[in-house]
Parts: sequence; C-alpha cells; structure tokens
Amino acid sequence: MKNKKAVLFLLHLSVVQAESKHWNRDGVDKITFLESELELRNFLARSDKALVSFCAPWSKICKEFYQQMKLSAELVFYDRPRVNLALVNCAKEETDDLCGNEGVEEYPHLKYYEESEFKIEPKVRTEEQITKFVRAKSLVASKHIRSKSDFDELLNHPQPVVVGFFDSKQGTDQCGNEEEDDDNTHFMYKGQYFRF
Repeated sequence: MKNKKAVLFLLHLSVVQAESKHWNRDGVDKITFLESELELRNFLARSDKALVSFCAPWSKICKEFYQQMKLSAELVFYDRPRVNLALVNCAKEETDDLCGNEGVEEYPHLKYYEESEFKIEPKVRTEEQITKFVRAKSLVASKHIRSKSDFDELLNHPQPVVVGFFDSKQGTDQCGNEEEDDDNTHFMYKGQYFRF
C-alpha cells in the first residue's frame, strides 16, 4: 500500500509541475512573456525602458507577484514614455542559461533596463510599489502632443490629466514679429502668474 501512495504522490507532483511551467495569460495583454534569450534581447532592443521579472510559475511568491504585476500593468500601460513590463519563465529548460546568465538566484528577481543596458534590481513586490517605481522612471512633467493618436492615448490614460491648448503661433505673426495677444488665459505655476 505504501508503494501505491508513493506512486500516486509522484504522479500528482509531476502533473502539478507540468501545469505550473506556464503562466495563465488569459486577459493579460500588457505584459510581454519571454521564454528565450533571443526573445529577451529582442524585447530589450525595442524597449527604451523595461522592467523584467524573472520568475517560476510553480513558486507561490511568484504567483502572488504576478497578480500584483498584472494590476500595476493596467495602471501604467498608457504612461509615456512607457516602461515595458516583461516576465521571463525560469521554469523552462530553454531559459536555464538565460536566468543563470542574468544572475537570478531567487524568485521573483527583477531587473530594470534602459536602452538594453541593465541599470538596477528594484526590490518591489506589491502593485503599489511596482506602479510607483515604474512611474518614477517614466512620467515627465509635461508632454507635447503632436498627433491625434497622442491625444487619444492621453485621454485613455486611467489617471486624470490636465491638457492645455495653445496656438502654435501665439505671440508671433507669420513673419516672426511679435504681435498683440488678446488671449486672457492665465496659468499659475509655483505661485507666479503667466500669460500665454
């Protein structure tokens, strides 16, 4: 009877391990899943900024982190310039060398890159920490909107934004000479009034 229990346990363990070698990607479109060295290098090449998590789907901590990362991805996806989020599956044979070469010793292991260059290993675990880190790396105080698609993207951002509309020739005539400005719009910044 002991042998049957041992065989059943091993069968159950192998099924659990087989199922836990992959992430549940249902409804997840704001995180890139990477499963090879080539995929990571290509992802970094097309990302100005990237936060990459090296995880194993069988790890309870990684499963919890993955849920937090998904929540954060929903909040920061429309930020510009964007910090792209990715997840490397270290539980696959194809990624053994990759995870080793990247110095992964614990899960989750995060690395932040700018222009394909490694910068830091942030110690973030919750949605709030991930979002705060990403926004610190991505948001700028203002952004010049140059196209309708830029404007539409800004309007779809989950966080409130302030948009100012200005005539691109305001303050000069077509020859570059200053002209009278009858626009009475004023803005206040750091206690000083400005007129545009």
